[in-house]
Amino acid sequence: MYDTNIMIDFLRGKQEAEEIIGKSVDGKGIGLSAVSCYELLVGATKSEEEAVGSLFSRINVYSLDLKSARAAWQLYGEFRAKGSQLSIADMFILATAKANDESFVTQDEDFRGTYEKAIIIGKRR
Repeated sequence: MYDTNIMIDFLRGKQEAEEIIGKSVDGKGIGLSAVSCYELLVGATKSEEEAVGSLFSRINVYSLDLKSARAAWQLYGEFRAKGSQLSIADMFILATAKANDESFVTQDEDFRGTYEKAIIIGKRR
């Protein structure tokens, strides 16, 4: 499963993101959480809307279900105990990957050490 930041770069034709997506980490193709889909829709310019819609028809979308909500609640407790936090959106995105036992590929350093299947590529905060 990919984080929103990689998909934004992919849609904008950035070579690094295209290479990351091209190497599909687990052989299952591109997967996004429903929350990432929302973020892409909200952040898309008028000229990007068609590309975003086309992308959605070719990927696996993971729903935010009860299992994901419980994983987010558990993550929230872990972060709170450490005195740190993630945004609600990031918490739900990570929890969806965790609840579905998927690898999670991101460029966001905030996810380092949060999940054993998180793969941090590059550096972005």
